[in-house]
Amino acid sequence: SDVCSSDLLPGFTVGGENVKSITVTNPGSGFTSPTTITFSGGSPQTGGTVPTATATYKAVSLSLTGGSGGTGFSGGDVLVCTVASDIVATVSTVSGGVITGITLTSGGNQATPVSGARTFQAVSGSGTGARFTVTSGINTVTLTNPGDGYTTTPPTVGTSGGGGSGFQATALLTSNTADNVNVIEATSIDAGATVYLRWYGEF
Repeated sequence: SDVCSSDLLPGFTVGGENVKSITVTNPGSGFTSPTTITFSGGSPQTGGTVPTATATYKAVSLSLTGGSGGTGFSGGDVLVCTVASDIVATVSTVSGGVITGITLTSGGNQATPVSGARTFQAVSGSGTGARFTVTSGINTVTLTNPGDGYTTTPPTVGTSGGGGSGFQATALLTSNTADNVNVIEATSIDAGATVYLRWYGEF
């Protein structure tokens, strides 16, 4: 017959693993508003709970298209975005003081994605009037509820809404106390006073 928690020693429960952490492997791009982190698939047991998580964002690219190269700049000048000062850029090429090439040196970490043409202010040099088009992706994913009930395969992490695409992340499973033990058989020779388990897994 099927083994259930009532067959086991007092205080011993068999459940599933929860999600320990999320690692972003591809930030994606094109996010214009906060997205919802989704979890699907995996190997959940009946009665398990789906994790929940929130995202932070970073700039993944800058472009002069739709922006302005400003005036008075020199190669090597450093600029920061006026709406998110942790987005940092360095001037790579200029022509007559006008920026013709820009390098993103720090995408920062924002609670909401920065997108569209944004003003950048020089923190070195004396140039003014620079505007670059910012494209944002996901920087981090933080669990707000690790969920429970997964056995061997973690859920697939995705997004819903926010306008972006290309995001990828991996979920790592961990165990609650004794939750990743898989019981094969429970037997007793003394009317339940002592229960013997055949199991695999780890505590």
